[in-house]
Amino acid sequence: MGVAAFRFVGGRLCLDFVATLGKRGIVDLERLRTPADLARWAVEAGLCRTAPAVVDADLSAARTLREAIHRLVTGSGRRPAPADLRTVNDRARRRPVPTLGWSASGFHATSHVADAHDVLAAAAADAVTLLTGPDAERVRKCLAPDCTLLFVDQSQNGRVWCAMNACGAKAKMRSLRERRRSQ
Repeated sequence: MGVAAFRFVGGRLCLDFVATLGKRGIVDLERLRTPADLARWAVEAGLCRTAPAVVDADLSAARTLREAIHRLVTGSGRRPAPADLRTVNDRARRRPVPTLGWSASGFHATSHVADAHDVLAAAAADAVTLLTGPDAERVRKCLAPDCTLLFVDQSQNGRVWCAMNACGAKAKMRSLRERRRSQ
């Protein structure tokens, strides 16, 4: 089996992390199959330049965190499970502390992501920020029948697809074919 491509269309780190399980409830496309997959996701997500060390226990913790974040984000105002809150909060507390740097262009903040614990902490901390901020009300599930990705809708008119160049384009083509058939 080849390397699974990660999807980065959620508009938030935590939603892109949740997307590491694709087609949720349809075929459950697991994109975090090995520790190397989690390390690659961290690099592709922009958390670090080089792959952090990841072991099997980290991979298990990542999947547990991912599912807790998914349940919290999709809970629709229901009382969350204490275990999910504990999972996210325990990870978020470990977030690398940003440090202040200086370059010719001025001040900049950096966070040193050294290992899988830092990667998971960043995803958990982003979930805390998302769920307690104004974007919580803007989280949507893609309406394409074969897609389950979550995204933050920042559009004025109400976006319905995770990405126009993927699910949106498929839907427009489907609609065009249906119109042509009915003519």
